Amino acid sequence: MNALRRAQWLDRELGDPCDPPGALSNPERVEELPADRPTSGALRTVLPIELHPYYVPRALGGEFCSFEEVGALMRVVARRDMSTALTQAFSLLGAVVVWLAGNPCQRRALAAMVLRGERISVALSEPESGSDLLAMSTTAQPSGGGYHLLGDKSLDADFDQLRFVVVYARTSDRGGPRGFSLFLIDKQAIPGGVHATRQADSPGLRGTDLTELHFDTPLPGSALIGGEGSGFEVILKALQVSRMMCGALSLGALDTSLETVLRFALQHEIHGALVADLPQSQKQLCEAWAELLIGDSLTGLALRGIHAVSSQSSVHSSVVKYLVPTLTEQAMQKLSVVYATRHHIPRSGDPGVFQKMYRDNMVVSLFDGGAQISLFSLSHQLRSLIVHFQPTDVQPWAHYANPPDELDWTQLSVSAGGEDAVLAGFDAGSHALQSWLEQHGGNETSQSLEASLGSLARSKDDLFAAVRRLSAGAFAAGHPEGFELARRYCVVEATAAVLTDWRLNRAAMTTTLADPAVLAVVLHRLTAQLGGVLLLPPPCYRDCFAALLARRERDGRCSLYVMPTEGPDPLS
Repeated sequence: MNALRRAQWLDRELGDPCDPPGALSNPERVEELPADRPTSGALRTVLPIELHPYYVPRALGGEFCSFEEVGALMRVVARRDMSTALTQAFSLLGAVVVWLAGNPCQRRALAAMVLRGERISVALSEPESGSDLLAMSTTAQPSGGGYHLLGDKSLDADFDQLRFVVVYARTSDRGGPRGFSLFLIDKQAIPGGVHATRQADSPGLRGTDLTELHFDTPLPGSALIGGEGSGFEVILKALQVSRMMCGALSLGALDTSLETVLRFALQHEIHGALVADLPQSQKQLCEAWAELLIGDSLTGLALRGIHAVSSQSSVHSSVVKYLVPTLTEQAMQKLSVVYATRHHIPRSGDPGVFQKMYRDNMVVSLFDGGAQISLFSLSHQLRSLIVHFQPTDVQPWAHYANPPDELDWTQLSVSAGGEDAVLAGFDAGSHALQSWLEQHGGNETSQSLEASLGSLARSKDDLFAAVRRLSAGAFAAGHPEGFELARRYCVVEATAAVLTDWRLNRAAMTTTLADPAVLAVVLHRLTAQLGGVLLLPPPCYRDCFAALLARRERDGRCSLYVMPTEGPDPLS
């Protein structure tokens, strides 16, 4: 599993985040916050060297192999600092635009610069128009064989630290999807033609570089990416990648939060008992872990799917972008209930890491217009997805050990054409688990699993029937029921991802989904997303918590990507 091995390697390179002397440690990052200082110099130095090669395809001299690997690396960075991780995500987005639509000269030139450590970002949104891609007012008018770029843009990066920026601008007065284009701008080639008007206010990420730019500059014709008028379609395809990366970023924040609160619960007593021994604390910790595991399965399968079923990424990215940050926020809320106990404990040694992660993660769901944009995009494809649904066996590409197919960038599409290979595996996974339960059933945990599985199967059938009943016009008009059906689709798809992981990958998940108690809590959390459910029997939470402790004891932490403490380099 090269993604895991590479993430382990980077985690080791960055050092123990709990070690106070470390320049990249959690205490150091928290210490920077009161002064609103930007990303630490150490991170600025090390990450372009370590990450940028994985943004560049191998055909262009880089190390890019799969988006699952890139997501693993992003997650490791997010575990330490969300501001830095988001900056890297925008760098990846800018590069993806060029790999998608740039000409050979643009690709070669950008690849060489990125491999040298030069940064790139994307200027999409505007101070007045927000993130509405069809309402942008910045223009690029034909001029002297090239273009003249004029207007204001918001940039999620420190412009002084950038060499390149991809700009989305209006190139036709008629507007509409064919009225916009993309340009690759080398800042050094337009001296004086662009300047930062002010540092914008951050909605929650202290230390994040948010800049408002004013452009008034000529551009050569060679700056145009793809054909004129192709900008809207290209950026929608590129955003499919960055939306899935949002899943990795949220999971990184939850990794650190779960470890922080669990460590606290295992080290402190209240009223003569360890916080971790309180049944309610165990329940909250187990449910937060279950929501992390759901995000693991869904994000990992979606990232593998970019390579195997590229044309379906518009669906998978919308599901990940809505559901994983949402589940992470719910998990953070549960953890905050356990962590609030520290107020009753003298000298609890609270370093502020959990508060930082809690706050910073809230921004992920706002990226690219927020969760509602993802549901709106998905709702427009629901009828087609349900009408064309064909249950199939789980595909080999879903197995974590199978190497990814080489990515064909041309296969990315703004519509999935009614196909969803992840959801198509729901029935096969459900039947496999049902067969297993018939052989291993009888106890309370197995009965809970069977109840949740039946409830989720009925929810899938109810969803299909409701989508068929709602008119196409209601979906097109943004009817609230369309949004709710899209939300339920996300949960059903996540269930399919979990069942697929359980069926194909459980041999490598002995301390997670392969444990019946853990799977019971995971399916229970998915069921809870679709309506009120009763609590699980106490043995389920007790045994799930024991599995969480066993995983932490084995790996040193409870997250998916852990730092090796001994042995050779995992990549040697």
